[in-house]
Amino acid sequence: MDLSLNEYASLIKQAALGGGLPWGIAEEAGFAAKWLAARGVPFAEGFADLLASASESVGGGPGSPLTLGPMLSDAPETIATGLSHEVLRPLVLAPFCAAVASVSRRAVVVDWAGGGFATDGLDLWTRDAGITSAMVTIRHDRSPDIAAHSCASRADIRPDDHAALLGHAARMLAPATEDSRRLGAGSSRSDND
Repeated sequence: MDLSLNEYASLIKQAALGGGLPWGIAEEAGFAAKWLAARGVPFAEGFADLLASASESVGGGPGSPLTLGPMLSDAPETIATGLSHEVLRPLVLAPFCAAVASVSRRAVVVDWAGGGFATDGLDLWTRDAGITSAMVTIRHDRSPDIAAHSCASRADIRPDDHAALLGHAARMLAPATEDSRRLGAGSSRSDND
């Protein structure tokens, strides 16, 4: 499925809302999805894991990048001396670390055993970044001397991931009733031209 970046961000946001996430976290999910897709990095894969981890208020296990990421963006000074945290799908932190790098004008590097990423606020460099959960270290450093991800203007989503996102998004829609139709909800005409 081929979507524009804005369509993709909107779908992710709707799916997050349908999955029970608060409005602000859903907006952050849309932002993260769009930022990553613009660099050719998939976000929809494993989205159900992110929904589950972001909805858990307390408990063991890895934290959600959708809650840790905005915290980093809002308080960039928290990584001044380095920060360690167990995170589910750590690559999803990249857009938020990019915001920190833009504000601090210093690259942000996130490392975990066998992999990691770096961003200077615009570009993203990764190495073995497909891990699903890891203890990460977040710090300032210089941008690596490896090729950055290329820019993309569209998001390519696997059909099964697209269907799952639509399923989550549909949960936020109110079902049609005879009363709602009688009171003018929806349209009685087709808009097919």
